[in-house]
Amino acid sequence: MGKQKKKQKKRGNPLWTLVFLAALAVFCFSGYKLIGIYLDYKTGTDEYRDLQQYTTEITKTPETPATTKTEEPQAESEPAEPSEPEPEPLSYPTEPPLAVDFESLKAINPDVKGWLYIEALDISYPVVQGPDNVAYLHTTYEGTSNFAGSIFLDYQNQDDFSDGNTIVYGHNMKNLSMFGKLKQMKEQEKYRDWLKSQPPEEILHHTYEYTVREDIVMAMEELELTDAQAQALLESPSPLADVYRYFEKLETGYMDVIRDSIENRADDVCRAKEELRTTPVYPHSAAYAREHRELEQYRVSNNANLQCKESIEAAVREHFDGMYLSHDAAKGVIETYGMERVALVLANTVQLQDWDGRYSRRNKEWAKTIPNDNPETVRCGYVLNSHPAVLDGFIDLVREEQQRSRTQGEKIQPSRPSVRDKLKQELPAHKPAAPKKQGPER
Repeated sequence: MGKQKKKQKKRGNPLWTLVFLAALAVFCFSGYKLIGIYLDYKTGTDEYRDLQQYTTEITKTPETPATTKTEEPQAESEPAEPSEPEPEPLSYPTEPPLAVDFESLKAINPDVKGWLYIEALDISYPVVQGPDNVAYLHTTYEGTSNFAGSIFLDYQNQDDFSDGNTIVYGHNMKNLSMFGKLKQMKEQEKYRDWLKSQPPEEILHHTYEYTVREDIVMAMEELELTDAQAQALLESPSPLADVYRYFEKLETGYMDVIRDSIENRADDVCRAKEELRTTPVYPHSAAYAREHRELEQYRVSNNANLQCKESIEAAVREHFDGMYLSHDAAKGVIETYGMERVALVLANTVQLQDWDGRYSRRNKEWAKTIPNDNPETVRCGYVLNSHPAVLDGFIDLVREEQQRSRTQGEKIQPSRPSVRDKLKQELPAHKPAAPKKQGPER
């Protein structure tokens, strides 16, 4: 009995055997079909790659600029009114980007009607036309039966493309050949149209995303994906957005670096401004600095004078409109370099140009109150090149700000009490006299 039971156990359940055989058959059939699809894709791709030998890219020659006729001077004395510049006309290519040997192509298939070439999408295929819209649906250019088929014209269209609209058919292949890449282009075009309808602040908010999506589309034009990879992407309704979201996750650390760079750069600028503002003006000459071992302080101060000179000139250019100088022209320079240094650079210029009558007498007298022990060869390095008349107005603004700062400083300081107030505070409070002790009555 025991031996019979062991034999039955070894035989196993025949139902599981049938299930296993059926699964194995399905697996083998599926593998066969997948291999067939892959071979179809490969055969079609190889066939159309071979047809590229009948095309030659045309190198674009640089256009020679058209000679413009010089206008003769008008005899009328009145000047002509300035006319608005005419917009440049749109330029269209006058030559095809490809030279196609249609005679050789017709020897292979007389149904060829043209060649479709879109460089940005890597689309370059012959276009055929059959007696109906089924003949080339699953038939290649060379007449081979293939799922990829051909790119063909609608049989009702004129073969010379003279119709107002010509319909071209092609498969959205899973390996991104034919029209497969149009899906990403269409998705990006839809995103672009949506972005154009948004307010400016929303457009700025999505600028980075739009740029990255454009880069993804460009990369897809050159990327060679496997059939499984391409199919996985194209199964999504929005493959471009999916790739961007994946990229955004990878970019987290990178964006942190960018944000840190922005903040660090801003901190460096603020720190540099603070150093310029707080750098003390060195009042002595280089000889004195050398003798007292203060050459570093002298050089730092002199470099700040040179930078202050350039900033004053830039402020004058920015705030002078040809007639008037803005009332806040000196504010930014004073905040950056401090009142003492700005006054030194301005006074230095007036002192060395004392002969110029475009500086007012009061500003010349003011300049004499600011000493400068450096030799003239050093002082000429930070002489201002702005127009003296405009610079005189700039000095007025600086002096007004200087006087305003002094007035505010006096208000902040506590007022000095008068002598009478001091005496009142120092004198002890008056106390009533103590009653005199009366002696005992006698």
